[in-house]
Amino acid sequence: MKLYTVYSKSGDDEWQVLRTLDKKEAIEYARDAKARNQDPRYYYELRVNELPDGANYKEFDNEDSEFYDEKATEEFYFGCDFIYFDLDERLKAYREKYNLTVPKLAKYLKVPQRTLENWLSGKILPNDITAYAVVDKISSPYCG
Repeated sequence: MKLYTVYSKSGDDEWQVLRTLDKKEAIEYARDAKARNQDPRYYYELRVNELPDGANYKEFDNEDSEFYDEKATEEFYFGCDFIYFDLDERLKAYREKYNLTVPKLAKYLKVPQRTLENWLSGKILPNDITAYAVVDKISSPYCG
């Protein structure tokens, strides 16, 4: 079972603000929280973890709970993947920074232009592996 968690972060501090099994709900919450945020010291992250079936996703890491699961807790805190719910904003910023057209950016990222247009509009998110590859690519200066 996949557990989606939204974190509010500032420096080395982080706070869980939402836990859910619904990916769509987590993405919408993270986007709304980011839009409401007025303080540049804070930002939001969305992470996904795989939990064992049957684990109580709300209380598996609470030591005082009857649902406490030490193995699930350890895996939760040390093994997570990020979901780039703000990929559209990252792509727009990269595109503006290097003054790239949509076709040129699509060619650089090696994706169909229509797919990139959907990502830029925020209509769809790429799968996790593609998102990691795209974020990795736009973390470097443009060399097209």
